[in-house]
Amino acid sequence: MNTNLIVKNAGLELCCGGIIGMGESRMQRLELGLDLAKLSPEECPINMLVPQKGTPLEMQTRLSLPEILRIIAVFRLLMPKTILKIAGGREVYLSSEQEKALLGGANGIITGGYLTIDGNSPAKDFEMISKIGLEA
Repeated sequence: MNTNLIVKNAGLELCCGGIIGMGESRMQRLELGLDLAKLSPEECPINMLVPQKGTPLEMQTRLSLPEILRIIAVFRLLMPKTILKIAGGREVYLSSEQEKALLGGANGIITGGYLTIDGNSPAKDFEMISKIGLEA
């Protein structure tokens, strides 16, 4: 938090978010959203953990689509002016329903690959965005 505050106080734009689905409670997710909202980031990526074999979190239960959409909606309410991006794990968890996240509060995406998994191609993401009548 201190580093993020230093960034904001220096007049720089702040991009900070978090990873959901790591075994946290709903209250802990709300606490994350409240802490992020205090920072007023210009951009906030929401990543969804994709458990990887051989890691300490490999046995984590996957979040449901309704749960992810609720998280996005709450974060949108907490940060109405922030560019809220669906990021890592969106292709795995949201699959063919990624549009619901964009229509339900997210107003940005991170496309391409992530640290541990591949993402959608930019062309596929542009097609999805266009299909629901939004502009990239």
